[in-house]
This record gives sequence, structure tokens and C-alpha cells, in this order.
Amino acid sequence: MKQINRLFILGLLITLITSDSAHGQFKIESGFRTDASIAGGNNPFWFHSNKFGLYDPASSNAFSSIYIKKELSDTKFDYAFSADAIARYSENENVFFHEIYGEVKYGIFNLWAGKKEWIDTWYSEDNPLSVGSLVWSGNAPTMPKIMLESDWLDVPLTNNFVGFRGYMGHGWFENDRYVKDVYLHEKALYIRLLPEDFPFYAQAG
Repeated sequence: MKQINRLFILGLLITLITSDSAHGQFKIESGFRTDASIAGGNNPFWFHSNKFGLYDPASSNAFSSIYIKKELSDTKFDYAFSADAIARYSENENVFFHEIYGEVKYGIFNLWAGKKEWIDTWYSEDNPLSVGSLVWSGNAPTMPKIMLESDWLDVPLTNNFVGFRGYMGHGWFENDRYVKDVYLHEKALYIRLLPEDFPFYAQAG
């Protein structure tokens, strides 16, 4: 409880000096936010779904967050980072980092490490028409992970008619579970037929 109160007071102080700093394409955002829900028992599924474990589904919630982040730009080389500390009042109150990661981009390649909101959406270019990933959802809390991703890379001598992209990552599950020292390894490869600027193209992976 003391940790939660300290974070809440720190958040109030940061609110007084919160600002966005921008110089050209360089922008750092920081801030403080609060949210709450009141429930007589379990929260409705729609309320806590796709929130990456921010809300305790079994009780009312109130949380405060202080954060600082920088997002990637459209330049060839850039970097990003985020630190988002959460203090949650609920039946299972907790203080934790919802996001804390660093990321580097060069060309079509992205490398990031830490805890980040991430879902495998590569299975479909039109996600609203899909039932979603069979592996990932937006309900589970973020986990420590190292991930290397690439955007579409056209195969030489195919006049951009064939391309591929993929990712490979390694993660660590927390130890508050029956099986200890559990790791996650994931990788995917997708192939595209026809150029991206075509009215349509096919992909499989």
C-alpha cells in the first residue's frame, strides 16, 4: 500500500510539470493518468478484455500511471522507448511496469527488448475480418521479451512480385506459476505474391 501511495503522489507531482518535447521528428511524451471501474463482483468481460492485464477482472479497480515514451518516426534509422509504471487499487492490488522497453529501427528491421504491448497481427492484413491470433491476445499482461522483426523484403529479380517478412522472439514467463523457469520462443515467416501496391495480393505463412 505504501508503494502505491508513493507512486500516486509522484504521479501528481509529474502532472504539474508534464509536457511534450518536440524538435523536428524527435518527440518525447510524458504524463500521468488515472482510471477506475466499479463492480459488485466480476467486471464484464468487455471491460477488461484487450487491456493487457491492466484491470483486475475480479473486483472494482482504480489505478494511477506515470509514463514517459518516445515512438518511432518514419526515418530510416530511429529509436524508441517507453516506461509506464502502474499502481492498481483492487482485490489484487499491485505496483508494476506495464511497459518498459527500448527499440531500435534500421530500414525494414526492428529490434526491441523489454515489456511491450504486442500482438501478432501479421496473420491478416484486414484484422477486423479475422477471429484473431491463436497464440496471442490483448488480455494477457505484457512479458519480458527480445524481438527482431522485419517488414516486407522484396526478393531480387522478381520485379517486386515476391516478398517475405518475419519475426523471431524469445520471452520469459514470470515464476508465479506451477511450472518454474518457463520460456517462450516464437517465430513466423510470411510470403507475399504480387506487389504491395497492387489492388490485391496473396500472402501465406
